[in-house]
Amino acid sequence: MPGILLRWSYFMETEILGHKSPLYGRRTGEWSVKPLMFRHVKEFFSNYDTADLFRIWAMCGGVPYYIQKLDPSLTIEKNIKQNILTRLMGRNACVRRVL
Repeated sequence: MPGILLRWSYFMETEILGHKSPLYGRRTGEWSVKPLMFRHVKEFFSNYDTADLFRIWAMCGGVPYYIQKLDPSLTIEKNIKQNILTRLMGRNACVRRVL
């Protein structure tokens, strides 16, 4: 995922906002959003132990949008199966074989 974001950022800088683009010079602001630190994940999942909190943090890369998509009432295994793998099943035959 970081590779995709870096490529998108490069594309935005060079193609969309570059010197030859009609949008050149029109950007009014820029946000630098950093991933959540590990200690903040507990605020989303207060019932999880430290090992599971780390798994979620590592799996989601600290991105709050991905973390909030998980259900705190489910175990981490059920979250992965229901909220990640089942959504990929329709898009990728390899995932269907694993499940």
